[in-house]
Amino acid sequence: RTHLGYVKRTPVSEYQAQNRGGRGIKGASSGGGDDFVVDLFAANTHDPLLIFTSLGRAYLKKTYELPPGSRTAKGKPFVNVIDLMDGERVVGFLPIRGSEFEGHYVFMATRDGTIKKTDATAFDSIRSSGIRAIGISEGDRLVDVRLTDGSMDVMLCTKNGIATRFQEDQV
Repeated sequence: RTHLGYVKRTPVSEYQAQNRGGRGIKGASSGGGDDFVVDLFAANTHDPLLIFTSLGRAYLKKTYELPPGSRTAKGKPFVNVIDLMDGERVVGFLPIRGSEFEGHYVFMATRDGTIKKTDATAFDSIRSSGIRAIGISEGDRLVDVRLTDGSMDVMLCTKNGIATRFQEDQV
């Protein structure tokens, strides 16, 4: 996934280990300009992916439903994958492997400081039109989402360098 909202899936066979002293190859391209790669992960084609938008909506897609692309291709806009509203963008992308829904939580945070922890099993069967994962008030937006195991420490930071750290079970 790129910052400007492009996505693709690339077979792992397009990548190879670099030998000692090698120059390497370009791992991914975002098309240049102000765009850059935000998320890059390995997943099986039938692994489910949770996709979260800035308006707090969640979608469940299989990896094979993402548009294919070569290692250096820009990708396709997210609007071709999920139904996005005007001004809405994808902010979170969680690959779920096997039975990772059980015993895990989805931790969400908004720009204005609202946080929510939801049992991941609530997201294991989402309709194609998506669901509202978190209620977002007017002017607020979802900024990040992470998969946790229920016993992690969470650290939230502001753009001004202020941070708070707390145990996840306090939420």
